[in-house]
Amino acid sequence: MAGLGSSGELRSAIQSIGLPLRPPGALNDLTCPAGFRICYRAMSAIPVNIPNVLSGLRLAAIPVLLLLAWNGARTAFLALYVCALLTDTLDGYLARRLGQESDLGARLDSWCDFSLYMATPICAWLLWPELILREAPYVAAVVGSFTLPVLAGFVRYRRLTSYHTWGAKLSAVLMGVGTLLLFAGGPAWPFRVSTLILVITQLEEIAITVVLREWRSNVPSLWHALRLAGRGCTSVGNGS
Repeated sequence: MAGLGSSGELRSAIQSIGLPLRPPGALNDLTCPAGFRICYRAMSAIPVNIPNVLSGLRLAAIPVLLLLAWNGARTAFLALYVCALLTDTLDGYLARRLGQESDLGARLDSWCDFSLYMATPICAWLLWPELILREAPYVAAVVGSFTLPVLAGFVRYRRLTSYHTWGAKLSAVLMGVGTLLLFAGGPAWPFRVSTLILVITQLEEIAITVVLREWRSNVPSLWHALRLAGRGCTSVGNGS
């Protein structure tokens, strides 16, 4: 991946994912590299709590998953992949249960989810290329379903959407189960059915993006988006 050529480019990249650049105090020292100061300010703006730590662990697991897949370690890959999927289930639940919902937490969760979902087909190709070839139409549908809503969000809002709809939560569980069964040599139909459900839920997310004029996190459904649009509500919601 190409590096960022200047602190200005780094600042723009961090702001594009919605992280504020708050002054950290001690790091205003001019002897501190500009790039490090900017990264530190962005990371220090993320609340440190259990849900966000779980999201961070999921993000940290992605390069390890890629390394395991590259080395053909199928068993270790599946074990870590299960753990990554569990963090995806737990972080949002714990955020609501512990009252630790935050707008930044929702964004972090969305970026971690997107990164994991994009890394999964690469890992699958490295470990089970024949499986990917056999399920190519469904794999393409999965990749497109995760990519197109993201592109729509960046075109409209210049940032990643974080709707966390009811449909997306359901499809995430079904897709996780279906994918694991497929990787473990089980039947393909759960993966195929979950793919169809995923396509529907992601079309709903694109529709929400079209309906809402301002970026908003945690919109449970298109119906909620239509109500928000009808009230002219432009405030940003909280949650993870």
